[in-house]
Amino acid sequence: LLGGQAVPALTPVASGPRARIEVRQVQRAGDHTQISGTITNITSAPLTIPPGAFAFRDSAGITYATTGSGGATLDPNQSTSFDLGVPAPIGRGLTLIVTLPPDPPLQQVLVVETKS
Repeated sequence: LLGGQAVPALTPVASGPRARIEVRQVQRAGDHTQISGTITNITSAPLTIPPGAFAFRDSAGITYATTGSGGATLDPNQSTSFDLGVPAPIGRGLTLIVTLPPDPPLQQVLVVETKS
C-alpha cells in the first residue's frame, strides 16, 4: 500500500440485512487512500442509500465522513460502484463503515496500522 500499489481489503465483503458491500481494492494516491467497490441490494424491495452513508474510521479513532449531493436508490439485486477517497495519514489502519438505517452499520477492515 505504501508503494502506491492497489491491495485487497482485509475484509473484502460485508453483508447486512439489505445490502452487500464488496471492496475491490484499496490504494494510496498521494495524501489520500482510495477505496473502490460495489454495493448491492440483496432484498426484494428498493434500497435507498442516503447521502453520507459511507464513512471511515482510522486506527487513531478519527472518523472521516463522506459528503454527496444526493443518495441513490437500488432496485432489488441491483448494484452500483463506488470510488471514495479519504485523507487518512500514512501508516494508520482504516475501517469502512456503511450506515443504512434502520440496519446496524456494516464495518469492514480495509488495512491495519503499520508499526515502525
